[in-house]
Amino acid sequence: CRNMFFNDTVEGIGPFEFSADIPETTPVGSFLGRLPLRTDQPSLKVYIVKGDDTGVFNVSSVGGVTLARPLDREVTPLFTLALELTAKNLTIPLDVIITVTDVNDNAPAFSAEDYTVSIPEGALVSSVWAGAASSGANGTRLFAEDADEGPNAVVTYAITAGPEAGNDSLPFSIDPETAEFIVTAKLDHEAEAAYTVLVTASDAGSPPMRTSVPVTVTILNENDNGPVFPADIL
Repeated sequence: CRNMFFNDTVEGIGPFEFSADIPETTPVGSFLGRLPLRTDQPSLKVYIVKGDDTGVFNVSSVGGVTLARPLDREVTPLFTLALELTAKNLTIPLDVIITVTDVNDNAPAFSAEDYTVSIPEGALVSSVWAGAASSGANGTRLFAEDADEGPNAVVTYAITAGPEAGNDSLPFSIDPETAEFIVTAKLDHEAEAAYTVLVTASDAGSPPMRTSVPVTVTILNENDNGPVFPADIL
């Protein structure tokens, strides 16, 4: 005889398992798909018995699955729903595995609101210096994380604003992968004791999302100048 619960395209006697991949930005109320249930059994009922305590999904008696509440992959990336199908005096378990797929909905996040990089004026060209949080989270290095996954979580860094003279005049650059500062020219505390720049972290999503923070680069003084007598006393 025909299977009481499933279409002829589904073979076996159970338990049965079905799966689906759903983007996390799917609107509430969206129809997600239909389980291959027979619709000629008026007594057929479907219940979610486990795996959906907050009521994210609705399943109709004919196997239609709709989204009842918003998804967030960063909170719950996977749902394993245990369903029961009942008709007359027979009950069959059914597992539905729903994978919530990532969408680039999170911008890179820095651990502090601003940072400081301290570099001695005698630092060699090509030397590398890490930034740290200016206040609060002491010792926190200049770095950003992205809560998404895959390319959406890959973060790169750039100096996007600096002195009025333009970024080309800066005696340092930033490593796009590590956010460390690299000395590119001779530093001189007496000529410029500090620079304020804007560092932007961008993810590799399409389109990318970005976050920027101010960074103060302080050029530390060193004893590199001898005493000079004023000309009027010579």
